[in-house]
Amino acid sequence: NNGYTGGTSINAGQLIIQNGSALGSGRVTNNSFLELALTADGTVVNQLAGTGNLIKSGSSVATLNAAGSTAGAVTVGGGTLSFAQSGNFQAAALTTLGGATTDLRAGAAITLNGAFTQNSGATLNLSLGDLTPIIRADSANLAGALNIDGFGSNMARASAALIRHVIIQSAQVINSDFDSISFGSQGTDWDFLILDGRVDNGIGVGHTYSVGLELAWNATNPDQA
Repeated sequence: NNGYTGGTSINAGQLIIQNGSALGSGRVTNNSFLELALTADGTVVNQLAGTGNLIKSGSSVATLNAAGSTAGAVTVGGGTLSFAQSGNFQAAALTTLGGATTDLRAGAAITLNGAFTQNSGATLNLSLGDLTPIIRADSANLAGALNIDGFGSNMARASAALIRHVIIQSAQVINSDFDSISFGSQGTDWDFLILDGRVDNGIGVGHTYSVGLELAWNATNPDQA
């Protein structure tokens, strides 16, 4: 464990950390490359700043929980990168490679100046909360698996109005979709209502991917778990 509370600056080269507490608790200003290669699951409590690249590698779970963090391009190349902060994480882009997982806890959101990309074989785990949309991006390239948690707590209210939760909002048209979507054990008591996910390419209101209750005969991407 590192009790260092001062700041850390990365201005050149690549800094690789193998322990969540390796950088202490101070602010980390990254203008080059920061790689989270944790050898065991851990939490990085540091606020991240700067425009450098952030890379998650290895098989562990790395959790970010500091509010107000920023980064350049984020690549989830292995294991799980979990966003558990309150509010937005601002980045240039986010790409999840096949076999890796991006996880957003309830209350956490991501805003991207560029693309949100889920490669084939990648996984996106989302816990629904009060924030909507959860992910804002200039463009969205969707594939892999989408797992939704937290819908059950709002089931009664959603059933009354067929409420949908916007999870992704893109400035550009969304021309792709997830390969599978799962709501876990969540479901409805009515055969005519099912949980599904769908792309809505609107005019003037942006382009979105939403999840929610839908009349069975209108569903486009029902729970495939």
